[in-house]
Amino acid sequence: MDTEMTAEELEALLRKEVEQTLGMPVRTPKDFDLLSNKIYEKTHEQINSFTLKRFYGYIDRGRCSHATLDILCRFAGYHDWLNFVHKKKEANAAESSSEEVTSVLTADQLQPGDLVKLTWQPDREVLVRYIGDGCLSILDSKNSKLRAGEVYQCSIIVNKLPLVLKGVKDSQGNILPAAKAYVCGKKNGVTFKVL
Repeated sequence: MDTEMTAEELEALLRKEVEQTLGMPVRTPKDFDLLSNKIYEKTHEQINSFTLKRFYGYIDRGRCSHATLDILCRFAGYHDWLNFVHKKKEANAAESSSEEVTSVLTADQLQPGDLVKLTWQPDREVLVRYIGDGCLSILDSKNSKLRAGEVYQCSIIVNKLPLVLKGVKDSQGNILPAAKAYVCGKKNGVTFKVL
């Protein structure tokens, strides 16, 4: 599958991000004037409304200069056009990579007694036992704040996404307040393996 993005696709993404930064769609001559003013306020660089109308196809679309694309990217929060292109191509490649297929584990797929190994960066490793009713009991924990004997509710685990565990009982068997929760893999997500 070809994952290479065309210049037209990249410019369409930039138009969406510019509108998101502006907080509204750009459709009328008044919108283009407003956008021109907002770009100047944020970047201290000028793009006239005629150039913006061309970029959005409001009038015959022509190719924008590299300098114009750089300014639009800075308005949208990127360093420049090359930085924007790099980020979008990188994200597109990750989304279309077969290695990035997400796998999901739900409580319905587990039987009481099933063991699941959870890992996340930098070097966290937790072994849990499914005890039924969407609850996991911590059996072993390496380099994590989770402790053996604690019980957490968890109805779904998605590979490479953060995992939120809602506390049920602490390691002494005491019932925890409903608000007690623990997030595993906040930055890079969690991976799981059913043993």
